[in-house]
Amino acid sequence: MKVLVMSDTHGLLREVEEIIQFIHPDRVLHCGDSEMDPKISPFKEMIMVRGNMDYASDLPLARTLRWKGLKVTITHGHRYHVKESLHSLQDLAEETGAKIILFGHSHFPLCREIRGVLYINPGSLLRPRGYPVPTFALMELAERDDGFEVEVSFYNRSSFMKLPDLGGRYKG
Repeated sequence: MKVLVMSDTHGLLREVEEIIQFIHPDRVLHCGDSEMDPKISPFKEMIMVRGNMDYASDLPLARTLRWKGLKVTITHGHRYHVKESLHSLQDLAEETGAKIILFGHSHFPLCREIRGVLYINPGSLLRPRGYPVPTFALMELAERDDGFEVEVSFYNRSSFMKLPDLGGRYKG
């Protein structure tokens, strides 16, 4: 399953549509700060959470999804102090039982495994911080006899080039 993960798009529409056309994902997850009406395309087809810059009150602050026994929790991160550390997200992972935590807010792309939980921040499509280009992420999930495997790739939003210094392959 191909899962497109984006965050902090801050009003971008055309660029979001171009990325979806480029990736052709099975599912799109948005980690908040879209600053768009979640009832319009392509946002109405996404699974979204509310960021600190989103004013759609019907969006939840966090969601936990299941894929064949794998739990994935999505949040924006502003309530978890993600600019300082991942400690509060580690508590969220324990609370929800998630093996993957997707988040945004810091505008910095990250893919790190800590104690069997994979933390992914796709970065920002509009204003990257601490990384030279705007980014989004692709998770390719595969079921295995002993669990799951996920390959995470990051892309440059401007050139659609894969970024070899980010991402990796993880088993759980």
